[in-house]
Amino acid sequence: MEVLLPGTRERDLTFKKQLYADLSVPWYLILDPETNTLQVLQLPDSDYQQVTPADTLELSICDKCLLNVQIDRLFR
Repeated sequence: MEVLLPGTRERDLTFKKQLYADLSVPWYLILDPETNTLQVLQLPDSDYQQVTPADTLELSICDKCLLNVQIDRLFR
């Protein structure tokens, strides 16, 4: 999960996004504290696709690891 900061915002949305795709990182979550939004990107092939999560986002990290993110609790 990336937390956008004013000084690194552009780098996080361009360079890091491409770097993570090149490294086949399956999920890229971008938390924007300025807008209280969470952008969820999944890598099904070579380009990230945006996913619209429900109230809880369930991410399969590996065969034995599952991460549940309760989105409404991120911005309290």
